[in-house]
Amino acid sequence: MKILMQENAEEYGVRALRYTVEADGTELAEIAKLVATGEVKPHVQRALRLEEAAVAMGIVEDGRSIGKVVLSLE
Repeated sequence: MKILMQENAEEYGVRALRYTVEADGTELAEIAKLVATGEVKPHVQRALRLEEAAVAMGIVEDGRSIGKVVLSLE
């Protein structure tokens, strides 16, 4: 499977952007608003319970994840 990166997105006719933020309440609220309105659609690869945080870290550290790995409090 070929991973779509910003550098090769144009050859697929899409626009790719990387968006990184610091843990700031104001910025996180703005991101939540963008997601709620559908302006930003995050790709969630996997959702895990908080108790599975070590598994989640393993997925991220592996370097092959596509999208977000989410921890749920429920």
